[in-house]
Amino acid sequence: LDPKDRIQLLNAITTKEWETIGQLFMAQKVSEIVMDDDTLGTFGLSREALEQEVTLTGFGTDLVSVHISQQEIERQTLSAHSVDVLSERMERWGVVALQGVLSKKESLALAEHIYQEVQSPTYAFGGIMEPELRKDYPLEMFDWNTRYYEKVSTFLFPLLNKMLGKDAELVEYSSIVSFPGAGQQNMHPDAGMEQLNDLKTWAKVYSIFVYLDDVDPDMAALDVRPGTHTHFHFLIPEEASMLGSVPQVRMAVPSGSIVIMDSRCHHRGSANNSTKK
Repeated sequence: LDPKDRIQLLNAITTKEWETIGQLFMAQKVSEIVMDDDTLGTFGLSREALEQEVTLTGFGTDLVSVHISQQEIERQTLSAHSVDVLSERMERWGVVALQGVLSKKESLALAEHIYQEVQSPTYAFGGIMEPELRKDYPLEMFDWNTRYYEKVSTFLFPLLNKMLGKDAELVEYSSIVSFPGAGQQNMHPDAGMEQLNDLKTWAKVYSIFVYLDDVDPDMAALDVRPGTHTHFHFLIPEEASMLGSVPQVRMAVPSGSIVIMDSRCHHRGSANNSTKK
């Protein structure tokens, strides 16, 4: 499809319709997951093959994105309709992307500045999985980075105000740089839940990833399993392990993109197998 036709198709299908389309093959998938080994053998299926990970990029990433109008991008203002769709996706899927909505020139300039800071750090890195070649570098709020931050927060304010309310607080302000050779993290949520009451009593925390550089699928892109931010937490371990082949989406998106993720979503940083900086 032509990119414009593709976006029109994606925008024409509602969140509920996408979920229903995805469930077309649910009966087949569930039966493959729970069938015993004798039945697997009868159909010439392999347990190992059925349990292999599946990662979606391209159209899968576009599916969990909301494609706003060029006018919204130029004015850096989200329409009421876009805010409604974005908030619905966050409630239902726990993750959503806005691709290429910020200035690429400003994004790349900030990326270079942060890269230089990481190369010559003036304070300790934050804790992160697979830290050898993946660096979490907290940012001090200086003018060279807050100008960009203010643009992002102003752009997203209508959405964040709707989802979190007027008293929302910034919890962490940091950067993540994954160098070539960085290993793949294990799937994990940043905020786990142990009791059903946690769904009502815990404060909502959203991670907002702003992609300063173009990130290809082999450049340590974020992997997310949509919809794992609520009742998925209360599966017993045996049930959760059976879902290892449920696809995750790889957020390989261009510079100037934003990915918003509920901190309870299961996710990971993928491996950086690229030779690019």
